Amino acid sequence: MSASSLYASLPLNPERNEIRLLDIEPAKQEDGSPEVPVGCQLRRVDFDNGPEFSALSYTWGDEPIRADIFVNGILTPVTINLESALKHLRRSDQVVTIWADALCINQADNVEKGYQVRRMHDIYSRARRTIVWLGPESDGSDMAMRALRDTGSAAMEGGLLDHHNASQLTAGFASQDPKFQSLRNLRVATGWAYPFKAVRKLVDKRYWTRLWVLQEYALAPCLLIQCGNTTMDSDQFNAGLLFLQYLGAYLASTVTEDNIDTPVQAGTDCGLSPKERSSRFWHMANNTPGSRGVGLIGVRRQYVRWQQESGSTPQSRLCHLLERTNSGSDDAPVTGVTDPRDKVFGLLGLLGPNVELGFAVDYQVSEEEVYTGAMRWLVLSSQMQLLSYSRIHSQIAMPSWSSDWRHRLQAPNIEKGLFKPSGEQQGQAVRAGDNIIRFKAVLLDSVVCCAGLWQPELRDSDSFWEDAQRFLAEVETVMTARKDVPPMLLGMSPEQWQEGVWRIPLADQYTDDIGMRMRAPMAAKAGWDTVKLGQPASGMEGDRLGEATRYRIAMTRLHRRRLAWTRQGLIGLMPADAEVGDVVSIVLGAEAPLLLRPGSKDGAYQIVGESYVYGVMDGEAITKDTLFTDIDIC
Repeated sequence: MSASSLYASLPLNPERNEIRLLDIEPAKQEDGSPEVPVGCQLRRVDFDNGPEFSALSYTWGDEPIRADIFVNGILTPVTINLESALKHLRRSDQVVTIWADALCINQADNVEKGYQVRRMHDIYSRARRTIVWLGPESDGSDMAMRALRDTGSAAMEGGLLDHHNASQLTAGFASQDPKFQSLRNLRVATGWAYPFKAVRKLVDKRYWTRLWVLQEYALAPCLLIQCGNTTMDSDQFNAGLLFLQYLGAYLASTVTEDNIDTPVQAGTDCGLSPKERSSRFWHMANNTPGSRGVGLIGVRRQYVRWQQESGSTPQSRLCHLLERTNSGSDDAPVTGVTDPRDKVFGLLGLLGPNVELGFAVDYQVSEEEVYTGAMRWLVLSSQMQLLSYSRIHSQIAMPSWSSDWRHRLQAPNIEKGLFKPSGEQQGQAVRAGDNIIRFKAVLLDSVVCCAGLWQPELRDSDSFWEDAQRFLAEVETVMTARKDVPPMLLGMSPEQWQEGVWRIPLADQYTDDIGMRMRAPMAAKAGWDTVKLGQPASGMEGDRLGEATRYRIAMTRLHRRRLAWTRQGLIGLMPADAEVGDVVSIVLGAEAPLLLRPGSKDGAYQIVGESYVYGVMDGEAITKDTLFTDIDIC
């Protein structure tokens, strides 16, 4: 019997709530030797009867490299990582029942994959537990698991997981609040004798990059983290990773010139380079874990909050998840999928049970159709913030209001929630054709000139200061030449208009003490005064240097912006692809003004991208007498 005939003998009826489960048979030898080939029985069950099982969360690994196991007596090739997981999970004296996607879903049947994906929420939320398999022991993983488990357990007893946001924890560690005393004591007791490199390698494992892990990690009522034969529960892991952040900050604060070259204590870690061994500070600083593991903790907490919030909708959840997983830095929590359609399908389990989707979960349609269908459903449900990612697709057949989620998208230049260009008006969108959506909008003016491009070169400090000096001078020249307030900005004084000379280059966005974006305060002008002169001198006073640094950070958070102005004198930062004749618009509900390109078929516009337009970012262009236009966007 072949693998295809195996699934043919256990068909799943899409009209019934059926799944397959995998029974791992006991090892043949008394000692459960891993050398004995794995034997399993695959069976079909009625999910409504409440079968007991554990769900396996793992990464498939390198698919070309295979190992053979027996499934219902059939020699079946599986990935090395799955075979390793099955060997570690099997017992010598009892059957272990699990759900593992590679075997419990017929991966060769796209129809079956489609409707089984819709059951992921129920599978992971109703499993007795979910086992997170990180792979066999390697690179000091036993040492790392024990460190996270031990510090995590102690941090939990100190109340670390009782605080729900980073600002509470940061303030508590920095204060003398007695509620945090045991956590402060734990930092001191742990000290430098911590396996930073082993923990980094554990958190850098490929598992943490999988997109599917988001729902598997968040939905499970009970999570067990396992690497090799070492295990811990998810609360220990979560607390251990969170504590590590505050441990690192504390240790860094104790470093002086006298102790910076103190060597690492023998036996503290493994696989250290000579340089890492020579300095405990370098050992720690060079092995700071990325944000992926911590990001999963955030998703699990977010899912709990969604369950408690009455205003959370499936559409708002999917919008949040798409932004979280597909935009921003390369250190974002998770991104990896084998099939690009899973950039959407892999998130659906987190939307809730029995959600009526506005698009098909179908592996037989193209990626473009999946992304367009999902975006249409979201935009028609007023998730207008996604329009900040919209742009013309020159190489693929997708409407401009959709996004190509196959590739990581640059985070929008305009921070969500800082501006309200639509004022109090709510977004409205209706379907006007296959790939056309009709929006309510105000068409402000058309672009008459596009100037220099702002794309900072962050790796070269000298180049940054030269480019910044040039760009600031260009903005100042344009503002000086256009001293009069544009006629459509009736409520703006000449003095306010001239503030644009230092607000425009940073899109009126600044950075606070903990790196969060905020509206630019008047103090930012001091930063502009300094940056426009070029690289600050080494002896510059602290306050001036501080504002120059903040201004520089704010400018570097912008990307691919082009200075441009319109026929009636509006000035702002447009997309790099802006052209003369493009139209500055306020699409109701969007986070920022959108630059539109006319001339498409049937009179529809295309979205060039989000823009910062000085003087219209807070609804100034919207009055009680404003006439809104129905515009079609394709």
